[in-house]
Parts: sequence; C-alpha cells; structure tokens
Amino acid sequence: MPTLVSLLSSLQGAFGKPFLLSGLVPGVVLVFGWHGYAESTFIASVLSGEEAVGSFTLIALLELLGVSALLYALNQQIMRAFEDLPGKPFDRLRRFLIDRQRRLWNDANDTLQAALWEQTGATWPTRDFEQEGTFIPVPPLCGVAGGPALSPEECARRSHAARARVHEHALRPQAGGAVPIVHSADLESILHGLRALLEADRGDPGNASVDAEKQAWRELLKQPGAGSVIEEVQSLAYRRVVAALVQVERFPGEGRWLKPTTLGNRIAALDDYAEKRYGMPTTTLWSQLFPHLTSEQSAGAINAQLLVHMLLNVSVAAGLLLALVSLEALAETVRYASRHPGVGTLNVRAVLYVAASAAGAWGAYLAAVSAFDTACDQICRQIDIRRTKVLEGLGYQVPATVAEERVIFEELHEFLESGTGPLDSRPRKLSAGGAAPKSK
Repeated sequence: MPTLVSLLSSLQGAFGKPFLLSGLVPGVVLVFGWHGYAESTFIASVLSGEEAVGSFTLIALLELLGVSALLYALNQQIMRAFEDLPGKPFDRLRRFLIDRQRRLWNDANDTLQAALWEQTGATWPTRDFEQEGTFIPVPPLCGVAGGPALSPEECARRSHAARARVHEHALRPQAGGAVPIVHSADLESILHGLRALLEADRGDPGNASVDAEKQAWRELLKQPGAGSVIEEVQSLAYRRVVAALVQVERFPGEGRWLKPTTLGNRIAALDDYAEKRYGMPTTTLWSQLFPHLTSEQSAGAINAQLLVHMLLNVSVAAGLLLALVSLEALAETVRYASRHPGVGTLNVRAVLYVAASAAGAWGAYLAAVSAFDTACDQICRQIDIRRTKVLEGLGYQVPATVAEERVIFEELHEFLESGTGPLDSRPRKLSAGGAAPKSK
C-alpha cells in the first residue's frame, strides 16, 4: 500500500490536483472496477502491499493513465452533457426530461403560492382582518384536486373548529406561565381554518357567517395566551414559505430557460441570481470578476467546482463500468448457455457489480448537484462582496447606489454580449493627480 500512496503523490506532483481529482480518481473507479470484475484476485493483490507492484502491471498502469487523461480532457464536455444532454440521439430523452422538470417547476411555484396564501391567512387576524395585499390565486381547499370550491358556510365551519383549538390551548394552564405547547397537527388544523376563512371572505365579501367568524376571532385574540398560539401558527406558515422558496430558487425564473436535468436547472438558476440583483448573468459577472480575486478569495469556489467535476467524472466512470460489466456478463451467459443447453444460470457477482455501478453513478451525480450548490454559495458570496472590482478594473467610477450600479452592469453586459452599449459616456476614474484622464 505505501507503494500505491507514493505513486498517487508522484502523480499529483507531476500533473496537479485537478488531474488527480478529475482524472485519476474516476480513472481508478473504472480501471480497478473492471479488472476487479474480470480478474477476481486483482483488487486483493493491489491492496496486499509488496505484491501490488507485481500485479499492478505496466498495461494496467497505462490503462489507468489513458482513461484518467481522457476523462480529464473531457471535463467541460461532460459538464455540458450533464447540463443539457446535447445531440440528436438524446432528443427524445431530452424532451421527456424537460417535461418532467417543467412539472416539478410548476409544482414548486404552486407550493410557494399556496404557502404565501397560508401565510396571509395566518397573519390576517392580527391585522384586524384588513383587506390589504394582493390576492394570490390558488386551488380551492377541497380535498380532491379540481373539485368544487368550498362554500362560505363550510369555510366558516372550518374556521370555527380552528378557533376552538386556539381557545383550548390558550386556556390550558402552563407551569410558570410558559407559552402553550401546540402540537403540529393542531397547528395544521388552525392554519387550514384561517386559510378557509380568508378564501371565503375574498370569494364572498359580506357573508354573514364569515363576518360572524371574523368578529369571534377578534374576541378570541383578546384572551391571554391566544396570541402565543397564533404566533406558533404564523411561524409554521413562515417556515413553509422559506422551504418553498428554497425549492423555487433551484429552478430558473422563467420556464423558457428550463433544462432537462437537475444540474442544468441549478446552473440556469445561478445565472438568475446576479441578473436579478445587478443586471448581469452570474456566469458572465463571475468570469469578469475572477481575474481580480486573490488565490485565497477564489479558493473556495475553485475547490467546489473541482469537486463537481470529479463527481461528474466518477458518475461517468461508474456508468461505463456498468455498461462493460453488463456486456461481459451477457457474453458469459451466452457462452454458458452454448456449453450447457437447457441449464439456467444466475451470475450473482455480475448482478452485484451492476447494482453497485448503477448506485455509484446515481449517487455521484446527486453528490455533484449538492457540491454545485456549495460552489454557487461561494460564487454568489464573492459577487455580492467584490463585484465592484469589475468596474474598477475597467477604469469606471464605482456607482453611489445599487440602482446606478445595476444600470452600468446592464450596459456592460450588453457590450460584452453584442459589442454595443452607451459605456463611452460613463465617467472614468480620476487619475492619481486628481484630474480625469484625457480621452485619446
């Protein structure tokens, strides 16, 4: 084993950390996995110590270096393949996956709208039922999707049940005057009741049953302890909004930018981050900012991106191993059947290898998506803190407000994308002597 460790250290020193992680690690997965299946004693001999040198032949070493170099060279192409599945052979799969991602995108947005509507219902009583805010259209409260909307009387009945639960918890004695403990099921029931009351009031203003319920809530909130219960309900609604926002932000803001894969949608959502705030897509702004960062400032993003590439390449290597083992197992089955007609067989070892390869490929992809989220955090943090270095590097004055900053970033994006834009009219930085630089 020391020989193998020294070999890896030598390769890292010769080729660098990117090759070691993005090339050699997935190469080991593929080459060792294949030889481990084809030669049952291969892995044991490699890990046995001194005998590893003899068993790890020159051919296996050349295979490892060749596969590693190929995977490393195809880094960007593999990333693009996982992002958008380019090419005609994948057209049908691409359309299928985009339809699936569109359903997930719609579900995430619907969940957010419903959570915002519930939050409105939860805060409504504490605002004395003021008719403020924008109406958020959501499906009716009925249990069956697409069924008839609830009547105002049914909504008032649900509100009454929720009010009874609040009353019960508000009157329950607590040791030392502590805040009443409300179970999650009760919080859910109260939240649904308040939402039902809000829907009924918006759908049928002035309904006698609804108005009576609103007045009953006003009286209830005057009781000690009732406000604490409502605060718990509002906290539940707030947590749901935050959770729904997290899901929505994993997709691009507009459906036309949807990609067929989860990773592709994460990349599209990353572009939206800086464009919404500063007027320039994140990838463009990051490419302009990166040269102005020190090695310490960029290290976090670089390491996270390197981890993404490594995991994607490991996923590809595991997928190739899956294909190789499947083909070899099929050939073995055919050969056995030709020698023993009418006798069935099950290659348990091949089944285990195929299952492990499939799990490894899928697990590495999911890990790459998670690692990309970390890279996004690193990139967005640097952009939020140091984005003005781009303007300073180009020689422009740093705007006094974020609104002015957004305008110049939009103009800069237009110039970088098409070569046009009103950047010539922008004031340059003052020179060291205090005078504006002369134009040529």
